Formats: sequence, C-alpha cells, structure tokens
Amino acid sequence: HDQDHPPSIIFNNLLRIESNGDEHLIKISMEDSLFDDKNNFPVRIDMPIEYYINKIPDTGVYSAKPDTNAYLLSYSPIGATQEWGESFQYIRLRTNYYMETIPDDIISVKYCTSVLSNPNSPINIGLYNATQNWSSIGMTWNDKIEYGDKICDKTVEKRGKVEFDITDFVKTCVKDETDTKESSGFIMKSDGDSGNAIFASHENVLAEPHYII
Repeated sequence: HDQDHPPSIIFNNLLRIESNGDEHLIKISMEDSLFDDKNNFPVRIDMPIEYYINKIPDTGVYSAKPDTNAYLLSYSPIGATQEWGESFQYIRLRTNYYMETIPDDIISVKYCTSVLSNPNSPINIGLYNATQNWSSIGMTWNDKIEYGDKICDKTVEKRGKVEFDITDFVKTCVKDETDTKESSGFIMKSDGDSGNAIFASHENVLAEPHYII
C-alpha cells in the first residue's frame, strides 16, 4: 500500500497458524514485490478470514395447496390466508457443517429474517423444534413434519427486519455430535387463528434470512 499513490493491493501472501498446546504461532509470508523500490512505506497488512456464505435450507407447506412444494418460493406466507391456508415454514441451520465451537462459548444467536409487507394485524410468530428430519425439495402439506416444543416467539406488527433469539437451540445443536438436532431444524408458524405476514425465504436475494452467532 503506497500512501502517496493509489493503493497497490497484493493478494499472493500466506498466513499460517501453528499450534502447540495453548500456544499459537502466526507466520506471515509476503510476496517479494511488496518490498521492491517502487513501494513506499508504510505497508498495511490486512488479514481477512473468508467464510463461505451458504443459503439456509428452508421450505414452506400450505393447507390450501396440499400437493405443492414451495422450496423455490422467494417468500413465505405465515398465518391464515385465503389463498394459502394454514402455513408452516421449515428452516434448517448448518452451524456444525462449517465450524466447531464449545457450546458454553456461545454468547448469543439471532435468526434474522424480514417481513416483506405490513401484516393486516399484529401477529405472534413462534419458532418450534421440528420433530424429525425433512426434505426441503420434496415435502408438502400432505406429509409435513409435526412441530415440538417452542423455542421462542415474537409479535410482528410491521414490515422490516425481525430477529429471533435461538441461542439455546443452537447450543443444543452444537452439543449434538450426531447433527440430528440441527438437521431437523425448526418450524416457523403463527401462534394465533387470525392475522398473517409475508416473510422472506432463502430464495429472496434482496432480504436473505441468516443467523448471527
């Protein structure tokens, strides 16, 4: 990085971490051209950690469309509607697939999604444990998986970002060495008999659901 000219960025550098018990030695090998006569100091070193962004598998099932699989739908109606009927949205996280951690080291986890339009009235949305594994590309209302204990809930009154606290759920998933808990995932549904809201699904590129650990 030349502070007197437009930045010259070089990516052919290497960072290695060597572990010996509780001690960790970080070695940085930089490209020779970084230190030629054309470059003026200071040189700034940024150490990025690249984390693969993966879609959260999800799918919806609807009582008024009992034979329809909604895996590729970019939105998910939650609550009672004339067109869709009663609805469940199935969501599967992939924490154990991409990282290892100690459950007690997890401070908080938020499932973040978006309500795409203002609900016709305030609606209480609950997240529930799914009782078994499911197929996102094949499940319909006719063979839907039933829900178990409640994880958390939130009342939704307007469009915008919504966060659900799923800390205890993710801790349980991390403790499960078989990955059964996380593979089963959870179900989003309305806790009432009236009202509805349109949520973004994993196919919505403008408001893609994600979770923050």
